[in-house]
Amino acid sequence: MKSFLINICLLLLAIAATAFGAHGQIKTLKINSSILNEDVEVWVTTPPEYSKTTTSFPVLYVLDADGLFNLASDMNAYLSLKYVEHMPAMIVVGVRSKSGTWRSKYFNPPDSASKDQYQADYFQQFLEKELKPEITKNFRTADFSLLVGHSLGGLFVTYSLASRPNVFNGYIAISPTLHRHLPQLTKKIKALTLTKPTFYYFSVAEHDLNNYLPATEKLRDSVTHYAVPNLEWAYSFSKSKDHYTTAPVVLFEQLDAIFKPWYLSDPVKPITLDWMLQHVEVLNKRYAYDINIESRLATFGQALLANERLESAKRTFDALLQRYPLSPIPHQCLTDYYISVQDKSKARHHNDEAIKIMRSIKSPDLNAAIVLKAVIDKM
Repeated sequence: MKSFLINICLLLLAIAATAFGAHGQIKTLKINSSILNEDVEVWVTTPPEYSKTTTSFPVLYVLDADGLFNLASDMNAYLSLKYVEHMPAMIVVGVRSKSGTWRSKYFNPPDSASKDQYQADYFQQFLEKELKPEITKNFRTADFSLLVGHSLGGLFVTYSLASRPNVFNGYIAISPTLHRHLPQLTKKIKALTLTKPTFYYFSVAEHDLNNYLPATEKLRDSVTHYAVPNLEWAYSFSKSKDHYTTAPVVLFEQLDAIFKPWYLSDPVKPITLDWMLQHVEVLNKRYAYDINIESRLATFGQALLANERLESAKRTFDALLQRYPLSPIPHQCLTDYYISVQDKSKARHHNDEAIKIMRSIKSPDLNAAIVLKAVIDKM
């Protein structure tokens, strides 16, 4: 029985790994924008563990959802798998573009000759004042978000950084259409005042469209010579790629680069609970929000339990409960621990607490916890 029960919590946490790249069913939102004076369709996916816990998740906003949404969702699903863990699991939000004309209207920055034709400022207001509040209202969001765009979308991402720099924590511009607006963008980026650590990653392909390579290299050179406080930036060049084939390569590289320190490893010392807690403080400072390490602690504690390091497992699960008292996962893990040490009373208590929370959040794991309750009663 012990071998069956000991991995219950770990199994529930790792179900996502059995469906590679799957974030779950796409939810469609229709936002009636008073700023744009039209309806905007938005796609949203949540991580597989979203329904199993009460914690909040950072958000990845993707422009041109028809082209990039599935790509971004699958990459996040893979890079956040429990055995990969190179970035956090994120809520992914995709804004659908209605047409090329629609993109041109809202992704192009205004200039003196075309203030009415190009309305990127209005689209920025839509993201900041309508879309982000709507997502925050309907989903559990952490205070960290990235904005991703390709081509004209990449231009808009760069303009957003330059003109309203503190709306997102990070900006990924894939092959941005910079050449018409380079002087004004460069001037704005040099003068940025950032209130928090901010990431700007931009790229170009070897066989990109006309004017893309020289404009992007000029921006790279400008940023190189004018350090901007709180701005971490990186430029990437996709050899042998064109304007379209560069997108999956660059998006993967840049997500991985932004979250390079995320992976939990120490080349010298073995991983311990204390080291994990120190590591998350480093991450909190870099990303400027309270990092969710619930699944890390649960997985680590279950590995200790499986290797019969009972005292260390108990200490880890206690730390888990202290950090996430309103989530069922700490109670599930403590249930496993007390089953292992044959403490029927405490195992029942924590399983009952898990069931109570699961009912309140409509967790899909509720039935498994109810079955486990019957098993505990027969101990």
